[in-house]
Amino acid sequence: MLYTFIYYVIEYVFMRCYNCNTELIWGGDHDCDEDTEDYAIETNMSCPNCGTFYLIYTPKQKEKK
Repeated sequence: MLYTFIYYVIEYVFMRCYNCNTELIWGGDHDCDEDTEDYAIETNMSCPNCGTFYLIYTPKQKEKK
């Protein structure tokens, strides 16, 4: 789990706005509702330059059988 967290932190450092290429600001992570079958985490990010707002959904990991 720590590896996954570190991977996402590194990805956020390099995420840039699609409109103006400015580095995005991380707004926070939230657990998705338990009735959501496909996604585990909702991340919000925003651009300080043009104001574009992003919601990023992280899919749940499939259980290995």
